[in-house]
Amino acid sequence: GLNAVRFADGHIYAIGDAGTVFRDGTPVSRPGSLCNFLGTSGNLVVTGGQAGILFNALTGETIYAHHSPLNCSAEFRRNGRKHLVVGTYTGEGLIFAESDDGTPHYQATLRMHDNAIKGLASNDREIFSICATGAAAFHSADTLEEIRSIRQAHRKISNGAATLPDGRFASVSRDLSLRIWSSDANKGASCEEFPSPHDHSIKCIAACPDSTVLATGSYNGCVALFDWRDRRWIAVERPTAGGISSLSHTGKAGCFLASSYDGFVYPVSATH
Repeated sequence: GLNAVRFADGHIYAIGDAGTVFRDGTPVSRPGSLCNFLGTSGNLVVTGGQAGILFNALTGETIYAHHSPLNCSAEFRRNGRKHLVVGTYTGEGLIFAESDDGTPHYQATLRMHDNAIKGLASNDREIFSICATGAAAFHSADTLEEIRSIRQAHRKISNGAATLPDGRFASVSRDLSLRIWSSDANKGASCEEFPSPHDHSIKCIAACPDSTVLATGSYNGCVALFDWRDRRWIAVERPTAGGISSLSHTGKAGCFLASSYDGFVYPVSATH
């Protein structure tokens, strides 16, 4: 099965329990450990999972080793330099800065939550994180300090987060709802909730940077598309009977890739 898919540099990367990284369907490295996510750090593709090791996905080389499994990541910019935050099963956010040779260099460990971080997103001003407890938090991308924390942001376990092109954040949960978050320095955080057409737990979310469409995927193989500008669900399809493990936007507006526990990657488009 596949646990993650990522479109980067014109290629489709995927990885799963076997710890083999595929690029366009061909193995390119074998970290050899169950991996939960694929992320980008500058020009690099990174991955990590059960072993607590952040790997260079293209070579399988170890970048950093942590004491607990890794679950997700997000890029952000700080002091004019690209940074990476990696979420762990024990609630820490691992901060890396891009070095001169492009390799992520470990900088700090933040205590972001008291349970597993399930999703991360950034708009370069704030880092948004969600937790297995249903909590959400906002941290300053500049100082890395917590701005605010919302203990009951979701009614059940939250599973994924994404950044919208307008800078807001979106999250999904086992409570079958999509939430869109706005943050204001003076007014705090506000949330708008949209019940989804999913009837199984929502596992993942991805936003398209070139359109107003985001995609959500569930454990029964359904992908639902939402237009956040029009505030409505616009399509639902079920490309597989296997669960959708992750979603990635592609280089085309309104087009996504969905990885599945059945071992395949499926294209999903708002233009169908």
